[in-house]
Amino acid sequence: MLKVGLIGCGGMASFYRKIYTEIPSATLEFVVDVNEETTKSVAEELGVKNYSTDFNDCVNSDVDVIDISTPNHLHKEQFAAAVKAGKHIILQKPISGSIEDAVEILRLSQSTDKKCGVFMSRYCVKAYHVIKDMLKHGVIGNVSSVYARTSYVYRPKPDAPLWRSSKELTGGGSLIQLGVHDYDMLEWILDAEITHISAFSENLMSPHVGGDDTTHSIVKFSNGILGTVESSYCTKEASLKILGNKGSISYVNGTLTVSGESYEGFGIMYDTPKKAATYSLPYSNETLFNPDNPYEQHVAFINSILNDTPVPVPISSGFNSLAVVKAAYESAEKGQTICVEEYKNRFLRGES
Repeated sequence: MLKVGLIGCGGMASFYRKIYTEIPSATLEFVVDVNEETTKSVAEELGVKNYSTDFNDCVNSDVDVIDISTPNHLHKEQFAAAVKAGKHIILQKPISGSIEDAVEILRLSQSTDKKCGVFMSRYCVKAYHVIKDMLKHGVIGNVSSVYARTSYVYRPKPDAPLWRSSKELTGGGSLIQLGVHDYDMLEWILDAEITHISAFSENLMSPHVGGDDTTHSIVKFSNGILGTVESSYCTKEASLKILGNKGSISYVNGTLTVSGESYEGFGIMYDTPKKAATYSLPYSNETLFNPDNPYEQHVAFINSILNDTPVPVPISSGFNSLAVVKAAYESAEKGQTICVEEYKNRFLRGES
């Protein structure tokens, strides 16, 4: 039975914090939030005896696993403390707001024999596993290009003290909060790294946001595939489209549409070659963060500790996806295409 401590109870954690009370091999022992009222309320809600507004109280307790779900700019300090205390750690995406902090987090993760991973919610969604398997089986043949967009309308009140509105605290704007998902997921689905990126980044409609509210980027993958990734706080749409020489796959608002060669897997039967067929694969926070979901990442992380197997999403993956985001921002600022590997190596060598 692994004892878990949750640092940061609000935001995304408010949707998944209950999962730790439902995993047979884990127990939620400690909750932390800077808001004392929130911390007490969550402790009562989940039946947790230990709670605090100071993350050090949790880190220095006897918990085995630390879940860090706090604002981006706090990650490095809290991750370092958890590593020093000898804890297993799962860290909310993006792994930090700055590439410099990300380098330190990466190196800290390499210095410990404990499990360190990143929580990326898209891996909890069945549809992405189906898409990856379809590509593996050649349903749409050879892939030539991909398109991904994540956006929602973000309009907090101008005077609201939200860290998500701060360029300094998030490390950017819509791209670092939203686009990071698409860069990471596309690399995983295509089994290829983004090697080059060219981007335009603007704030068009969000004076309350310090960073970008719209970013468009063109990327090249290590296998030659080209792609477009967009993020936005101006409109609402989450979509993915993959084009091949034998067909296409798209996933928009919970509907998967396939046209290509026959396929059977993951409970899906596609037997109308070259004719488009649609499948309903909706997801919600209630269905994602549920122990019955075979793709639930918190359950998978706990199991990786118990079985001593690789973590679902390693820190190195989180570092790579953040580096792509930061390279995109540099591209937009300088007006030039950035080689992602060269960008990463600059900072790994300690250069700015």
